[in-house]
Amino acid sequence: MRFRPFFALFLLIFAATPLAMAQADPTEAELLGPRPNDIVMGQADAPVTIIEYASLSCSHCADFYKNTVSALKAKEIPEGTVRLVFRHFAGDPFSLNGALLSLCMPQASRDAYIATLLANQQTWLNARGDLEPLKTITLQAGLSADAISTCWADKTQKDALLQTRLDAEKVLGVESTPTLFVNGEKMVGAISLETLREKIAQIQGKK
Repeated sequence: MRFRPFFALFLLIFAATPLAMAQADPTEAELLGPRPNDIVMGQADAPVTIIEYASLSCSHCADFYKNTVSALKAKEIPEGTVRLVFRHFAGDPFSLNGALLSLCMPQASRDAYIATLLANQQTWLNARGDLEPLKTITLQAGLSADAISTCWADKTQKDALLQTRLDAEKVLGVESTPTLFVNGEKMVGAISLETLREKIAQIQGKK
């Protein structure tokens, strides 16, 4: 998924703010490991680490989660073969608002909440700018109305999410979602489960 021009303009404006300009760029090695606000599934010593940059409004990301991530969660992750790191790459106001809410959920509930948003994109993305459907899903997930309002007003967390995207673009060359880094190797698009398992097997064969 590529991103809408008005949101790209917003990011350019953010990148020119003193806050964004004052921050030192993270190194490539730092971005290829877990970062603050990531959702990490699997053991730290797993031989294969997959970093996934994803947008909650991206249909390809939803397909990838349904067809590939779910299968990894059922097999490779519990077996200790794969550690999966989900990282937000907000591409529009909808995905930014959803990402903010996911970070306000209890740590143990974040993956389930993200899975719900990805599986129900048609419910909350077809609202023509109306955030009520997203709010309804979040209320059902257990966050209170006051907590939702506080979450959306959190400028520090919003800036951190925008910075995450800028770092990914500048340091790793991420341009669209989903983009994966499998033990550092970049793979773009909704990679099939078969292709990803071939890559995992190839990495394991080198060890």
